[in-house]
Amino acid sequence: MRFPIIAAVILFMVAGCILNLTCIKVGAIILMVTFVYLVIIVKYILFRILHQLERAAQRGLWFVVATLPLYLIRVIYLLLVEFGSIKFDPLIGDWQYLVGMGFAMEVGIVVLLVMARIAIEPLAFGSKAARVPPYESGKVETG
Repeated sequence: MRFPIIAAVILFMVAGCILNLTCIKVGAIILMVTFVYLVIIVKYILFRILHQLERAAQRGLWFVVATLPLYLIRVIYLLLVEFGSIKFDPLIGDWQYLVGMGFAMEVGIVVLLVMARIAIEPLAFGSKAARVPPYESGKVETG
């Protein structure tokens, strides 16, 4: 899942350096196909596998589902930066688009993904579950 996104980002960077519209279009297509693939995977898990998951995993999955609209806005903003008017340009355009469609979406995505991680694997400060066994900490008990 990471490879297509990395490829799209590299194509965007190359296109920015050599001013090649074809690289921008190919990068945009790869990005959109990857997003659609992600939505298909999440829908499959929701409708086919959700009832088989533990309750904590179900909560985590719903947090991941909640990130999808934010990802969509982020992808749309990226496409508007590349193909839209000058007002979406992060350097000379309207800063409110950058903050609203860029930064705020990134913060929302990160918060929801951290909440998903906590829902799936709760933090257990001070409990026995949070202690690392000796064999995992690099210390081997001999005896």
